[in-house]
Amino acid sequence: MMLLVSVLAMLTARAAIGSTNLVTNPGFESGNTGFSSSYTYVTLVSGNCQPEAVYTIGQQANQCHPSWPVATPPHSGSNYMIVNGAPTANVVIWSEVVTTVSGTSYFISAWVSAIYAVSPALLNLVSMGQSLEVSLVRSPKVAELH
Repeated sequence: MMLLVSVLAMLTARAAIGSTNLVTNPGFESGNTGFSSSYTYVTLVSGNCQPEAVYTIGQQANQCHPSWPVATPPHSGSNYMIVNGAPTANVVIWSEVVTTVSGTSYFISAWVSAIYAVSPALLNLVSMGQSLEVSLVRSPKVAELH
């Protein structure tokens, strides 16, 4: 089974009151830093996003996999995390420890797009070991960013 996923730029975690982004490298503008992944990092070179369970940071998914479409990030930055999904479940794509304050509400958001319609992005957001009930994220159109 081929899983192709593009996790796009704007990863944010901020308190309900205030506007400071708590994520270290939310738009991936600093490249492959500030987060961890169970996937293997590859350089952005044509054909490098093969086989599954690899990722890179770049501006266009088709720069890493010739079968992938062009998708423009919907934010002010220029990079995003480009991921060829793992064929098995529960492999961590992106992870960061973010310090929070007990009793405070936080907003968490991300731009995500499935770029291979036959195998949509199946993602699960987990905080403190608990699923936040976001198990399926799929764009209605291939390479449409949400």
